[in-house]
Amino acid sequence: MFQKEKIKRGIFLLILTVFFLTSPAATLASTPAWPDFGGHAFGNMLAEIRKNIHGVILGVLKQAAAQMINEAVNQLVSSGGPGGGPLFVTDWEDYLYKQPHKKTDLWMNDFFTVVMGGTASTANYRAAGGEGVIGSHQARLVKSAQQSTTRATTPTYSLNQYVSDPSDR
Repeated sequence: MFQKEKIKRGIFLLILTVFFLTSPAATLASTPAWPDFGGHAFGNMLAEIRKNIHGVILGVLKQAAAQMINEAVNQLVSSGGPGGGPLFVTDWEDYLYKQPHKKTDLWMNDFFTVVMGGTASTANYRAAGGEGVIGSHQARLVKSAQQSTTRATTPTYSLNQYVSDPSDR
């Protein structure tokens, strides 16, 4: 019997504690008899100071970010290319004519070597019974293809061939 009463008393104390902790009287805020007039003005002043400091910090960060971006772009553009050169084209003839021609020569040479199985090259090909073959049919084919693709000369035209000079009229 004593156990049951102890359990009942524990449950009652638990319910009473929960009631007092969640009651409206415990959660009401106390209101002072005299409001704090100076505290409100001081709070506004601190908020204004905080806003000004935030603005100054943000401005400094923006300037630092702009300066870092400017330096990074200058570094990339002026010396970020291969060999420390600029990333923009400085020699148009080399960029548009010479470099593509060199790459095409290399690619076509590899292409002809693969297609002909190396038989067009006098350094790589040996006939079954003798020395290197000079002037083989494959070599002539490769030479003809190279002359029409990578080693072709660009014809030059003169406007005078097609149109007469206007001052002659």
